[in-house]
Amino acid sequence: MSQLIRQKLFKGGVVQVGEATNTMAKLWRRILADLEISAVSLEQQIKRYAKQTAARINNSSATTGAKIVDAGGLKNRVATALTEDAITDKTFFRGVCALKPDRTRVIVEFDWPDGRTTRHGVTYMLNMDDVDDILGDDNEQAE
Repeated sequence: MSQLIRQKLFKGGVVQVGEATNTMAKLWRRILADLEISAVSLEQQIKRYAKQTAARINNSSATTGAKIVDAGGLKNRVATALTEDAITDKTFFRGVCALKPDRTRVIVEFDWPDGRTTRHGVTYMLNMDDVDDILGDDNEQAE
């Protein structure tokens, strides 16, 4: 996984923001660059996210009937998805969850021809217990 992250996201230790081909991937890479997150740190955070997520799902699988999740497989799927040049919003939020902020605000700002500026946003309190409300089922393949 570390080789994949280093090859696709980092060149000379610098996050390659310009190689992203959609908004979510550019934003994801900009966050990594702005926070100065290294390839090693990102790998550790993804590993922790996958381990905690798999444990949570597997602990509840007896009552919910959910399929058992392999932490290693989940880690590899998430890491692979997060290194793509175009990512989905679901993949973006998986990455955000791996970083473990207390709160995430998504804000879009528009400048209008009449001189007005408007801001529109949503706020999420992201944690491992309720993240499925935003991301969907972790038994699905990471997109």
